[in-house]
Amino acid sequence: MKRRHAILLLGGASSGALSAGTGAFSSVEAERGVEVNVVDDAEAYLGLEAESEIATVNRPAEVVEITNSFADTLSLDVTVKNTNEVVDGVAVGDEDLGDEFSLKLGPGESTSVSITCVRPEKAEFRLQFSGDTNGASVEKTRTFVIRCKEADETDEDDEDDTEDDETDEDDEDDEDDETDEDDTEGD
Repeated sequence: MKRRHAILLLGGASSGALSAGTGAFSSVEAERGVEVNVVDDAEAYLGLEAESEIATVNRPAEVVEITNSFADTLSLDVTVKNTNEVVDGVAVGDEDLGDEFSLKLGPGESTSVSITCVRPEKAEFRLQFSGDTNGASVEKTRTFVIRCKEADETDEDDEDDTEDDETDEDDEDDEDDETDEDDTEGD
């Protein structure tokens, strides 16, 4: 019987050791925090800064500055969309490159985008950017609105237009008030 007890004792001990495990683990669950910082277009890796909101008809005007804030050279494809027929040409630096063009900007390097308006009106155009640099990529689309004016218009004309618009709105409010009074007197 002693032999049977020994076999049972060894069998029980080994099954107990197997059920207890070795102390290792097969999975871990942990919570991690994520932080996202958002910056203005001018401070982004692909910096875009509006230079002017007013352009003179038939004269190139620098309206946007593109800056590479990456640590390496940025290869960039740019597409011009929706020029609403007020913008005749879009140029980068001194070259009119059409509706699609590519450029390379070194670290910290900038270039300007210019437009030429064909008539005095609000010009609206969209620039679509797609680029990469050493494993990082960038995609960005921005719409720009520029007021195209004749050469003889001044900024004072803009202020006068704004004041006239405000005066017109005040007059309309007064007319609405008078109409409301007329309606109540008839009751």
